[in-house]
Amino acid sequence: MKRDRLLELREIYRRELLESVVPFWLNHSLDYEHGGQFNSLDRAGSVFDGDKSMWLQSRALWMFAKLYNEVEQRPEWLAASRHLYDFIMRCGFDRDGRMFFAVTADGRPLRKRRYLFTETFGVIGLAEYARASGDAAAMERAVSTYRLVIDHLRNPSKLEPKVYPETRRAKAHNVSMIMLATTQ
Repeated sequence: MKRDRLLELREIYRRELLESVVPFWLNHSLDYEHGGQFNSLDRAGSVFDGDKSMWLQSRALWMFAKLYNEVEQRPEWLAASRHLYDFIMRCGFDRDGRMFFAVTADGRPLRKRRYLFTETFGVIGLAEYARASGDAAAMERAVSTYRLVIDHLRNPSKLEPKVYPETRRAKAHNVSMIMLATTQ
């Protein structure tokens, strides 16, 4: 592909992201009554399911903080990050340090999963927010959550197995991939 076309496409995608996608989520998803963000919106921005996925809360935290850190230090992006961070810290973690997979609109736990993906997204969101805000507590929680993930991976008996290894031995690559991204 020619350089001019690549530059043109970069500008198209950048404009779409910054003038359409990000404003949509800023204008429609943030829940100012209970905190966090609604994840299930229709094209008009209306909420069709109030339950909140904690891994998506963490991904949104990462996204707004990353935009603030890498694109432009817009106050609304940092404010959205703080809004999500507060909700995650208030409603996202169980007493054992693991994160809930889903909570109700007002933050009451619905379920936890045996997978550690919510925690890995929590780590990247908390770390990026700590970088944006300078909040040492956010970085401490990112590090402690990362260590929890590592501990659970080193001690597989802490997590219920997905398959019965006596029947079929297998090793998935999804954990390796997410841990590379999280560690990075």
